[in-house]
Amino acid sequence: MTTTQLSAILAQALLAACGSSQAPPPPPHTVDPLSNTAGSGSAATATPPPAKACHHTKAEITGCGGGEVKFPQGTDGCDLGSGNDPALPAAQCAELCAGIEIAGCHAFMATDGPEVFCESAHPCMGRLASAGELGRGAYADGAIAHLALARRMEAHSVHAFDELAADLARFGAPAPLIEACRRAAADEAGHADAIAALLRARGVALEELPASRAGGFGSLRELALHNEREGVVGETWGALVGRYQAEHAVDADVRAAMATIADDETAHAALSMAIAAWARDVLPAADAHALADARAAAIVALRDGADARPAGDAADRLGWPGEQLACALLDQLAPALVTA
Repeated sequence: MTTTQLSAILAQALLAACGSSQAPPPPPHTVDPLSNTAGSGSAATATPPPAKACHHTKAEITGCGGGEVKFPQGTDGCDLGSGNDPALPAAQCAELCAGIEIAGCHAFMATDGPEVFCESAHPCMGRLASAGELGRGAYADGAIAHLALARRMEAHSVHAFDELAADLARFGAPAPLIEACRRAAADEAGHADAIAALLRARGVALEELPASRAGGFGSLRELALHNEREGVVGETWGALVGRYQAEHAVDADVRAAMATIADDETAHAALSMAIAAWARDVLPAADAHALADARAAAIVALRDGADARPAGDAADRLGWPGEQLACALLDQLAPALVTA
């Protein structure tokens, strides 16, 4: 898919979703933690701490939508909820997802057993590398806190595209894909600078950016799975939200910055789709199912995190869509994501 074609799809999604944004909200979307099927359920209720110790890994960021927690010793004592209600209590999410700014968390069934997905409080504001520390600052103003996180994400995306270019070269990808990743890294550096300018205009002293720990992907399959989540789904969603912000942010300088950023992110999303198409041609046919599952799971994670937005009046100032509209946008975009 070309950038021009994707741009037309995003424009149509915005037109269709915003035109129908007054429709009744869709029913709650839940995922059975012991299957990958959707269902309906009641809101999460608080549960007492488990009597037996719950052993789990540290939450690791796996994409712009959040991160995952694994249970290598099994889930005894972890109380991951029922099939009708995969959302976990806030206190349990805080413990499981320590180190990630979250809006909530839910259980799901991965290929190798139950896991918990930690839903980012500020999803899809740049491509994450295979590893890295985003860091975080403390700001009372919600808009400034969101912009500061966006700057960290954009700066981290520079490392992500540099890593991607190096690994694509190592795995024998065509030169145009590698060069496009290098151009994308330069774009992301410009985005970080643009958001830094927004922060300085608001009197904020810029915080030090965290260093990247990205060490590369162990295999082309690993890179391709990451690209399905982080690139095809995450970058495309980020481009769509950026276009909405460019039209609806109350702050004029945010609208101007997001207009440029959204155009670049659309090109990055199209690049991610080109990488996905090349990887599917090169990888064994047996990997196709896993790649499709990774893309589908990333779309589900976006819907589960549709209510994540900046706090207070920051959402309006930054032009962030509400839950109902975010679901409508995703409904319009999902078919194109599945077939891209």
